[in-house]
Amino acid sequence: MSNHEHAIFTPRPEKSKSLIISYFVGLVASIVLVLIAYMATTRHVFGNNHLYAFLGVVAILTLIAQAIFFFRLNLNTDHDRWNLTIFLFSLLIMLIVISGSLWIMFQLNSYMML
Repeated sequence: MSNHEHAIFTPRPEKSKSLIISYFVGLVASIVLVLIAYMATTRHVFGNNHLYAFLGVVAILTLIAQAIFFFRLNLNTDHDRWNLTIFLFSLLIMLIVISGSLWIMFQLNSYMML
């Protein structure tokens, strides 16, 4: 292997330290958010409808934390902006597919109950 190829795959020490700190902060944030959702569920802090809304908000916050800290989605460079755009477009497609599937299932359920 030439020196040029070796330099590509060798992380710089200052970058690897910031990467480890970012992963650690993301891990702690994810664990805290999961524990918040667990405690709210097991201690019956909210009623059923409010609990579902609260768990939805915590799930979205967990997704944002993991996208920032683990997927490293940010707006620093043009390449990062394209990665964020692709990620958001993928979320939009998943939202359309999931909401469409739920809508179809609820419609079929209401027709079957007649």
